Amino acid sequence: MKKAMLLTLSFCFVAVQLVLAQSDKDIPAAVKNAFNAKYPNMKVTDWDWEEDKDAYEAEFKMNGRDSEAYFSPDGTWKKTKTDLKREQLPAAVGKALTSGEYSAWSMSDYAEMDTPEGKRYKVRARKGVDFVYLKYDSNGTLLERKDKKK
Repeated sequence: MKKAMLLTLSFCFVAVQLVLAQSDKDIPAAVKNAFNAKYPNMKVTDWDWEEDKDAYEAEFKMNGRDSEAYFSPDGTWKKTKTDLKREQLPAAVGKALTSGEYSAWSMSDYAEMDTPEGKRYKVRARKGVDFVYLKYDSNGTLLERKDKKK
C-alpha cells in the first residue's frame, strides 16, 4: 500500500512539473531565433513566460555565471540580467553603495543588466523589514529605486 501511494505521489509530482514547465516547442520561433542570434553557442536551460514583464525569459550560463535574457513575443531583445558578486561591481557603483543614501543598509543580490540603453547594475538593499531594489549606471549614479514590501 505504501509503495502504491509513493508511486502515485511521484507520478503526480512529475505530471505537475511537466504542466508547469514551459516547453521549448511553446516558444515562438522569433524568440528562439533572436536568442540564438544574440548568444550563439549558448544553451538555454529553461524557458519561462514572465507575464509581469510581458516577455519570454531564457535562462542560461554565460562565462560561468547564471544569466537571464528577456525577449518580447516578436523576438525583440529587452535585457539580459547576469548575477554578480559585490566585488564584480564597477568601482563607482561600489563607492555609491558605501557612501550614498543607502550606505547603512545591508546589500545583496547583485546583478548586471545589459539593456538597449547600456549597462545597469541592480542591488537589493535592506534595512529592518524594508527593502528596495536600486539601479545604478556604471558611473555610480542612482537611476531608479523600487520599494518592495515584505
